[in-house]
Amino acid sequence: MSKDLNREFLFFWYKSIAKKVENDGIGMTVKGVNLNYVKALEIHIPDLETQKDVVRLCSGLVESISVIESYYQQKLINLEDLKKSILQKSVFG
Repeated sequence: MSKDLNREFLFFWYKSIAKKVENDGIGMTVKGVNLNYVKALEIHIPDLETQKDVVRLCSGLVESISVIESYYQQKLINLEDLKKSILQKSVFG
């Protein structure tokens, strides 16, 4: 890996285009793209410090999303428990 390309930056860049690559894939059972498609992908590589800034920002967003997902998952569990409790009280008094 080049010293001018941050590995995590490359990961987040790929994640940002993954749906497009998947949609452009061909095949019935397993979708894929050919080497010419991959070679034609354009990636703007900013200076290393900017890449690090992008990685910090994206990592922070991923962490925030994870916290929010956990919060709402717990809320769904709480709602399910409440539903069971209400149904139990309505049936058994």
